[in-house]
Amino acid sequence: GSYDAFDANQEMAFLMRVGWELGLGNDGGYSRNCEEFLETVNVVNGELLEGDILEKKEPEFFKRMRKYEEILDSVKRLTFDRMIKLAVMNLQGKPEKLKHVKYLLVDEYQDINRAQEKLIQLIGISAGLFIVGDPRQTIYKWRGSDEKCFEDFSRKYPDTETISITENRRSAKSILDLANTFSDSFEAQKYDHIAPTRKDKGVVAHISTDTANDEARWIADQVERYVSSGNCSYSDIGILM
Repeated sequence: GSYDAFDANQEMAFLMRVGWELGLGNDGGYSRNCEEFLETVNVVNGELLEGDILEKKEPEFFKRMRKYEEILDSVKRLTFDRMIKLAVMNLQGKPEKLKHVKYLLVDEYQDINRAQEKLIQLIGISAGLFIVGDPRQTIYKWRGSDEKCFEDFSRKYPDTETISITENRRSAKSILDLANTFSDSFEAQKYDHIAPTRKDKGVVAHISTDTANDEARWIADQVERYVSSGNCSYSDIGILM
């Protein structure tokens, strides 16, 4: 029968139920052991690490990971990273399965890992590829991302046309000035400055408080100041945490 997929929260909840079978509670710290195990499994799948090398260097972990995959198969569940890995493994020798794909558009390309990169390359054998991304954002390294993924793409497809977008429609001038100054400090790579299209200057502030309550009071005071001055109403304000 068909498999269903776990999202990240569902997978963690599932692992917390079955982790005892994997021996993740043997040395205490069960919750943290489950988190570390899942993080490592995701790295193995996302970076397409070789199973035989892993078995040789980390036999205990390899055994647990194989057992975990058997348990997932027994309940017919796939995880996101394993789904990508299995797709790569199954499509490598069957390029004809992808011939119907004519165009592939990939957004947030800076966030890809090696397994996703390989899957994109497999689809790209017979499809036109269009990738969108910002190499500067690889500083976050959500999934082990690396700005070299853009250089690798250009080498893999030497006829690639690169289009740079230097206008920013989201942020005000002060925010972009700070971002441009920060990216100027990168030693390995230099980037063109981003120019704002918005007319407002905006505000960038950095504060330091002793306690969380002090921080909350400062934010509340700023909200009250903006509202009482007539610049805006409460419904105009959003706080991202």
